Amino acid sequence: MVSGGHMLKQLLRHFAFIWIVLCAVGAGDTVLAFREDPRHMGKEISAYPVTIENPPSGTDGLDMGEPSGVITLVQALSLSIMKNPGLAAYSWEVRAAEARIIQANLIPNPEFAFEAEELGWSDYQNGIGSAVMYFVFSQMLELGDKRGKRTSVARLETDIEGWEYASKRLDLLAETTKAFIKALEARKKVDLSKRFHDLARQVFQAVSERVEAGKVSPLEKTKAQVTVSATRIALERAKRQWNVSQKRLAANWGSISPVFEGVSGDLEKISELPDIDKLLQKTAQNPDQARWETEILLGEAKLEFEKSKRIPNVTVSAGLQRFEQTNNNALVVGLSIPIPIFDRNQGSIEEARHNLRKVEEQKKVAGVKIKTELNSAYQILSASYLEAMMLKNDVLPAAQRVFDGLSEGYREGKFRYLDVLDAQRTLFDAQATYIEALANYHETSVEVERLIGQRVDKARVARGQRQEGGKP
Repeated sequence: MVSGGHMLKQLLRHFAFIWIVLCAVGAGDTVLAFREDPRHMGKEISAYPVTIENPPSGTDGLDMGEPSGVITLVQALSLSIMKNPGLAAYSWEVRAAEARIIQANLIPNPEFAFEAEELGWSDYQNGIGSAVMYFVFSQMLELGDKRGKRTSVARLETDIEGWEYASKRLDLLAETTKAFIKALEARKKVDLSKRFHDLARQVFQAVSERVEAGKVSPLEKTKAQVTVSATRIALERAKRQWNVSQKRLAANWGSISPVFEGVSGDLEKISELPDIDKLLQKTAQNPDQARWETEILLGEAKLEFEKSKRIPNVTVSAGLQRFEQTNNNALVVGLSIPIPIFDRNQGSIEEARHNLRKVEEQKKVAGVKIKTELNSAYQILSASYLEAMMLKNDVLPAAQRVFDGLSEGYREGKFRYLDVLDAQRTLFDAQATYIEALANYHETSVEVERLIGQRVDKARVARGQRQEGGKP
């Protein structure tokens, strides 16, 4: 007679073999690699490589120190991508989504059950010696390809997280670029304020000489001194604005104490815009728009997964029945199948179908919104371009000629100081407006690029090699 222990060992061995085979089948395709969709602006700038084996303990762990000296836009963007805490945190969201694929692809665990019957202490039942014991292993088998459909849903949810990451990366690139443009604008205004402060001092010197020569009233000297003080105040204001823009730029890479002294770029590099229809055709590359194709696929996958739940799962079991009183063993097998009479997952299927229709409508709304925003940004960009070109070609040369002529005429006694002062203010305001128009052009260009997911042109401030000064 085969002993109960030997039979139990054989049963365990056979069940373990079956379970290992099932696990091997279920473990397929669970090794994942982070995939960042290539359709995004700034793809030439590498992000910090987040890995499970070497997770960053914080932004301080990155081997990239605080920049000093004069920095370029590419440096600022690289720092932001590598060290921005918000983007680093969201990259782990993508990793978490990838881990959910692994979990979705696993098969259910087997179960072990032990049961003892007829335990008693009467005259004819002597405790365990008269017991009937069951040792049963069971395994639920998912039918209807539930595991495959569940894994498909998890994969598409990971793709959505990838689109979210691409969108947040684009937002960060746009914010950093705008902050860099603001810093460049502030730095140019510092230089402009310096030039006009020096110019006011030169005019003051000329007025002083004419007062000493008795050619004009001493009151004009006082007015010239007031102008010198006013330009000095404007210079200090420009320096404070530079410090503010410097800190706002550094905040994009998580720094609160920037040490860089200047920014390098050329605001005057602007170009004519492409046709609006060509730009509208490129909105499909915007992650906020491109993601909706994946959203629709995800809705369809969820619907198929809910439909698969209509097919009930089967639980098979096998085990050993042990009769202690007679020292006999028996094989026990079982099969459990739910009967889908009342619950056929009707409500969840209908819910998934409605959610799919909702996503299809949301895609239409997103497309209209992006194109509307692009049209609006394009109009502002066109106006900024025309304004900058008119200031450069017409207003600035005329204002410079008027100021030069009045300054020379004042030294010769042909004009009043008030005429020179008015021309000086006009020239200063025109140059300041020109700088603002250039900055508006580049900032709006960034918004357009964010909406189409790529560069508008290749001659923007990122490519500029002209240095805009150092520490003011």
